[in-house]
Amino acid sequence: MPTLGAVSRQYDQETAQLIIREFIKNLQESLNLRRGMNQAQEMECAKMIFHDFKRLNIADVHQVFTKAKKGQYGELYESLNMAKIYTWFQVYYEERMKTAVRMNQENDHNTIQTGGVNQVLSDLFDAFKERGEELPKVSKGLEGFSIAELRNKMKDEEI
Repeated sequence: MPTLGAVSRQYDQETAQLIIREFIKNLQESLNLRRGMNQAQEMECAKMIFHDFKRLNIADVHQVFTKAKKGQYGELYESLNMAKIYTWFQVYYEERMKTAVRMNQENDHNTIQTGGVNQVLSDLFDAFKERGEELPKVSKGLEGFSIAELRNKMKDEEI
């Protein structure tokens, strides 16, 4: 799914802004609003969102408006304005960035753990090769062992 920035590069900024505006119009048509936004306000809001959130993709924009329709950003009180919509995007963007940071940290943590275990196993295999011994048969997996425990086990066995 292309980002808003990618849409503007492939077509132009106005096209990306019109996509956002269509989501705003759709939202207003879906709700029973007494005080909605006029066309000029819709376009101005779309320009602001495009300018500040062009890294979001179209699926993200759809997600923001879907959450709004479900009331996940709070009650609309029969009115819609630029500040409300902009705030939804700020909240969504912050949540998305926190999730991305958390996922990167988890990936880094898993890579470090896997890399550490792989290094221990590599050292173990090299030690067996140097002594001309066969690798021992493993009857149980490495689940439940920490890297420190494996290193201590290696030291205890003087490998």
